[in-house]
Amino acid sequence: ILRFAVPDADSAEAFVKLTEMTPMPLVADIHFDYKLALEAAKRGAAALRINPGNIGSMKRVDAVIDAAKEAHIPIRIGVNAGSLAKEFDTRQGMTLVEKLVASSKSFVEHFSSRGFDDIVLSAKAHDVPTTLAVYRALSKELPQIPLHVGVTEAGALRQGTVKNSAAVGILLE
Repeated sequence: ILRFAVPDADSAEAFVKLTEMTPMPLVADIHFDYKLALEAAKRGAAALRINPGNIGSMKRVDAVIDAAKEAHIPIRIGVNAGSLAKEFDTRQGMTLVEKLVASSKSFVEHFSSRGFDDIVLSAKAHDVPTTLAVYRALSKELPQIPLHVGVTEAGALRQGTVKNSAAVGILLE
């Protein structure tokens, strides 16, 4: 499985061409524009990756869910400090770990309420200790949900490799 960023219309068109050129499953990694996710779902994506908190509204997220349902493809829900559910983003009295866990749970519950459970959850932080705490909490609170583990915006090659190796190695252990 390969994941490609699809940040704009030109990238979406290139993504479609790639899906036509290979039998390998390709995941469309959508950051902000839900219309790109709708198009990718219609035109060959094997899966979608979205951060619901960055899509703009739950109405737009619902459109993506509907498109994935129609295409029979899964969605990876991504959550990080920059894409928290609005009700947790600026809430005082919660740690980042608590915000990431609560936000993740709210998105999973929303998808489930729409009859869509073909999901994988990613809830990443910029540092290893926060990432570990989030994934440990999620594995207890949402044991039925597959988790995509890693550190978000981990840094350049060496720093990113070290951070991800440490976090993923500990979590897999």
